[in-house]
Amino acid sequence: MKTIVTLLAVATISIASTYFVVSNQKSTVRSERTESDSTKYKEQLASMRSENNALKARKPQVLVEQVVVPGAATGSPQEILDYLKEIDMSNTDRRTGDTDAHRIQVRQVIRQFEALTAMGTDALPAIEYFLSQNLDLEYKENTSEIVSGNWSEGRIYPDPIFPPSLRIGLLNTVRHIGKRDAAAISAAEQALLGVLNKTRRAIEVAYIAQALEDLSPEVHKETYLLATRDLLSLPILEEGREVSFLDRQNRGMLFNILRQHKDTRFVDQAKTQLVRTGKQRQRDGKEIEVTYIDRSVLGYLTSVLGSKSMPILRDVYDNAELDDRNRSSIRQIAAGYMGTNADADIIVNSRMAESFQMLVTEGADAKKQKENRDRGLSNVRYYLGKLGEGRNVTVETIQSRQQYLSTLRVQTQDKEVLVWMDRVNQRLKDMGDPEKVKKLDGRFDPRRAPQKR
Repeated sequence: MKTIVTLLAVATISIASTYFVVSNQKSTVRSERTESDSTKYKEQLASMRSENNALKARKPQVLVEQVVVPGAATGSPQEILDYLKEIDMSNTDRRTGDTDAHRIQVRQVIRQFEALTAMGTDALPAIEYFLSQNLDLEYKENTSEIVSGNWSEGRIYPDPIFPPSLRIGLLNTVRHIGKRDAAAISAAEQALLGVLNKTRRAIEVAYIAQALEDLSPEVHKETYLLATRDLLSLPILEEGREVSFLDRQNRGMLFNILRQHKDTRFVDQAKTQLVRTGKQRQRDGKEIEVTYIDRSVLGYLTSVLGSKSMPILRDVYDNAELDDRNRSSIRQIAAGYMGTNADADIIVNSRMAESFQMLVTEGADAKKQKENRDRGLSNVRYYLGKLGEGRNVTVETIQSRQQYLSTLRVQTQDKEVLVWMDRVNQRLKDMGDPEKVKKLDGRFDPRRAPQKR
């Protein structure tokens, strides 16, 4: 009897001690969570990269025979996280990395994320705490069956089978926990918002935006749009291949978020970022400084402003530092507004005048004259073709195009071009006829005579 009493006393003391330790640990975790994150952008990225490099530098600790770890049935969220942050997947050479051992690792990574998801809200505290530490580990696979490398090309997958990194995998786990249990949606959203408020990674903002929309459409839109604009407001960095795609600014990805929601609140800042200068490596290895148009900014402005972007682009078009390739990107946009926008007409008129001049070039040898004429005709054909494009075009737009075509006609006497213009004029008439427009193709080539039906 005394033995039983003694055992009960020991057990009681043990339980009390355990409760005290765990309580202290939870209190410490809560205290750490409430600390404000005052780390600036570059320092935060530098810290994260340092931690990542430290993880990558560790020697492999998981042998093929030891790769199976406890799953959801016997493990804990922390045990799974410990496994996921220690796994070594550094062999990215497809010639040597596509092995049975590597395939086991890939399956284990997927299995552990599924185990975390199955734990539901019980896994959220450990996940949130890990994410708050700004640690990450990039995952790479060498199998032909799964291609996670697409993320490096700017693609965002809402539900990746094999995530590109530990953090993305955990964010997806949080999303799944909310999706599978309606009672867990609020907790899942708070976990995602906690990361959104601190992260300086564009790829995470882009993913969280999709995850929040998946859980509660439109509810958190202003929050992630604000985070997007904040990142785009940071100084633009020169980033080479030495910077992981996870840590790059990925500005195109961020602008796509603003474009998707037609958010015009970044327009004024975007105008200042449209023309940039940077270094370009030549074939001989030398680097020169060049002026160029930022395509992601250009896409954003033209998408959210439409024809209202043309005054901005016209000012940029006159920049003497831009080469013809960059100016061409503006001309292509202007071509879509011919006849309906004065600034677009000015840009196109300049190009058309150059092209008409190429058709009558004199003083050069026959070969040079042919080259000039071919270039001129190619340019003219492009813009005339644009005038005749479309099927669901308003009557007002058709009339504006006809008027603009008449201003082009008086600028040339070239017989071949005049025939093309006649075809454009007929095309525009057909586009205004409700019966004929049903039979028209969306694209138009002024070189080809219309087929009789």
